[in-house]
Amino acid sequence: MKRIILFSSMLVAITLSVNAFAKQSGSKYYVDGFYNSTLQATSLRQSYTGANYSCGPTSLLFIKNYHWRKQFNFKPQFAYDPTSALQELQRMYQDLPVGYNQVTTTTQLKNYVLDEWYGWTAVKADGNDSIATNLGYLKNKLKQDYPAIIALEPSYYGNPIPGYAHIVIIYEYDTNSQEITYFDPYYGGKHTIGVSNISSAIQGNLPYLRIAP
Repeated sequence: MKRIILFSSMLVAITLSVNAFAKQSGSKYYVDGFYNSTLQATSLRQSYTGANYSCGPTSLLFIKNYHWRKQFNFKPQFAYDPTSALQELQRMYQDLPVGYNQVTTTTQLKNYVLDEWYGWTAVKADGNDSIATNLGYLKNKLKQDYPAIIALEPSYYGNPIPGYAHIVIIYEYDTNSQEITYFDPYYGGKHTIGVSNISSAIQGNLPYLRIAP
C-alpha cells in the first residue's frame, strides 16, 4: 500500500511540474489562446465603439471574454455585438468613479474588479520593485494564463490618444528576444516593447495589474 501511495504521489508531482510549464515554449511565456480570443471580439475595440478614452474598461472586457471562452466555452454577446459592447461599457462606467468614456487608472480598475466581479481577483505589482523583479513575477503569471494590464506613457509612440496614458494587455514575454507582446484595445493586433525600453514606454517599473476569476 505504501508503494502505491508513493507512486501516486510521484505521478501527481510529475503532472504538476508539467502543467506548471504548459504555457512556456522555449524562451516564450504566454497566455494560451488570448490573442485568438481577441480576433473573435472585434466589436469591443475602441476604434469600433468610438469610446476613445475607455482603454481601461475595454481591456477588462477583453480579459473577461478570454476567461469566459476558456473556462466555460461561452461566447459573450458583448464581444461580437457592437450594441451590446457599448451597453456593457456604459454599465461598467456606472460603477466606476469617473464619467462615461473617461480615463481610468489601473488602481481604479483593480478596485472595480474586486467590488463588482464576484469571485475574481485583482493584484497589482509593486511599482517600487525593480523592472527585473516584476518581469520575473510577470513571467510566472503569463504561463498560468493570466493576462496583465499595464499603462503606456502618454508620450509613447504607440499611444493612440496623445497626452493620455493608454492601458493595454500584456500576454507574452520572450526571454530570448527580451520583448513583451501586448494587445491594444484601441487598434487590436500584436505590439512589442523591448525590455530595455520599458522605463520609457510604461509608467513605473512595470506595475502590471493581474485580473483573474
